[in-house]
Amino acid sequence: KRLVVRLKARTPASVDELGALLTRTYDGIIEATEGGERQERELAAAAAALGAGTQLVLLLVRYTFALDDEMYLLLRGHWSPTVVDGLTVGWEETTELALTYLNKTVLGKGGKDATATLPQGAISQSADTERLKKVMVGVCERLAKR
Repeated sequence: KRLVVRLKARTPASVDELGALLTRTYDGIIEATEGGERQERELAAAAAALGAGTQLVLLLVRYTFALDDEMYLLLRGHWSPTVVDGLTVGWEETTELALTYLNKTVLGKGGKDATATLPQGAISQSADTERLKKVMVGVCERLAKR
C-alpha cells in the first residue's frame, strides 16, 4: 500500500527506501509462513497424542467392562481415536454428539432399536470440555450397568 502511495504521489519520495520496504515485507511473509507451518506441526502432534490416548482409554474400557467385539467396535465407532479437526467443528464436538447418540440409543433403555433425535442445525465449537467429560462418564456408567 505504501508503495502504491509513493508511486502515485505528485512529489514522490526517493525510491532509496523501496529496497528496504520490500525486504521487510518479504521477511514478514517468510516469518508468517514459518509460524503457520510450525503451528500445523504442533497441531498434528497434538492430534496424534489425542488419538493414542483415546485408543488407550478405549482398550481400558473394553477390558474393564469385558466388551465383546461387536460392542467394542460400536463404541470405537462413536468414540473414535481418529482425530480430524475442522475449522469450526473439532474432534471434541463430533465425539460428544456421537457419544450422546450412543447413550440415547444402544446404551439407553430402548436398546439397539431405539431412536434418538439429535440437535438440528450447525454444531458450535465448545468453550471447554466439561460436557464431553460428562458424556464420556455417562457412557462408562451405562457400560458398567450392562
